[in-house]
Amino acid sequence: MTNASRRVLHAALFVVGVILVGWLVEQAGIDRVRTILAEAGGWLPLIVILELGIVASDVLAARWLLGGAARAVRKMTWTRSTALAYAMTVLLPAGRAAGEAARAAALSRDVGWATAATTTSTLQAAVLFGNAVASTAAALAAATVSRMLALLLGLNAALCGGLGVLVLTLSRWSRLARWLRARVAVPGAPAVPIERRAVARAALLCVVGRVIQATQYGVALHAVGGSAGARSALVTQGIHLIGATVGDAVPNQIGATDGAYRLFAEALGLADAPARSLSIALLVRIAQLGLASAAIAIATAVSRQNRQGLAERR
Repeated sequence: MTNASRRVLHAALFVVGVILVGWLVEQAGIDRVRTILAEAGGWLPLIVILELGIVASDVLAARWLLGGAARAVRKMTWTRSTALAYAMTVLLPAGRAAGEAARAAALSRDVGWATAATTTSTLQAAVLFGNAVASTAAALAAATVSRMLALLLGLNAALCGGLGVLVLTLSRWSRLARWLRARVAVPGAPAVPIERRAVARAALLCVVGRVIQATQYGVALHAVGGSAGARSALVTQGIHLIGATVGDAVPNQIGATDGAYRLFAEALGLADAPARSLSIALLVRIAQLGLASAAIAIATAVSRQNRQGLAERR
C-alpha cells in the first residue's frame, strides 16, 4: 500500500468513526449525553492529572532505557520529545507507533538516531507488556460479568504480549541493526546497548502506568454515574483496551472505543443507561484532546526557542 492510499484509508476510517460516534450519541440521546458530560466536568482535572501520570511513567521509562546516554539529553529536548510523543499518540493513526517515532526523532538530536530508535522501540515493547498485564487483569475481572469481554481481553493480552516480544527481539537483534545501517544513512553513533535490567524496570514502570490508567477509567466511570470500584475500574479499562486495539488505525480510536463502551454497557451495570457508558469514552477523549492541544503548543514554543538560540549563536 502506497503512502497516498494509506492516508486516504486513514481519512476514510476517521470519517466513518466520526459518523459512528454521531450515530451512537443520537441513539443514546444527544441532550442526555450533553447533560451527563456537563455533570461529569468537575472530574476532568483529576482525569487530566492521571493522564499526566501515565505520560510521566513513559518518560521515566525512556530515561531508564537510555541509561548513561540520558545525561546528554537537554531539558528542552525532553520537553519537546514528550510533547510531540503525546500529541502524535493522541492525534495520529497507529498512535503509539507514531508517538514513539516522534519521540525518537526529537531525542536523536542529542543521543543519535540509533540510540533514540532502539530506546523508543524498546519502550513500545515495554508498553505492550504493560497492556498485556492490564488486559489479563481486566479479563479476570470481567469473567463474572461478560464471558465475551473476558475472551476478547484474553486474546488482547496474548496479542500484546506476542507483539511486545517481537518488537523487543527486533530492537535487540544486532544483525538487523547492521543490515539497516548498511542500507540506510543513519546519522550519529551506533546504538548504546540497553541492559536487560533496564528493560525489566521499564516494563514494570509501564505496568504502573496501566494501574494509573485503570484508576483514571474508574474515576471516569464514577464521574458519569456508574458504580466505581477496583473490579469495575479494571473492566472499564479493559473495554478501552479492546476498543483501542480494534481502532488502532483511527486517530484517537474514534468510533471504536465509543462502540466498545456501548456494546459492553451491561458489563458496567449500565445496560439501561447507554448514554452514561458512551460518555466514558467521550469524557476521557475530551481530556486527551485538551492535553494534546497543549502539547502541540509546548512543542511549537520549544522549537521556536531552539531556532532563536541557533540564530543568536550564528
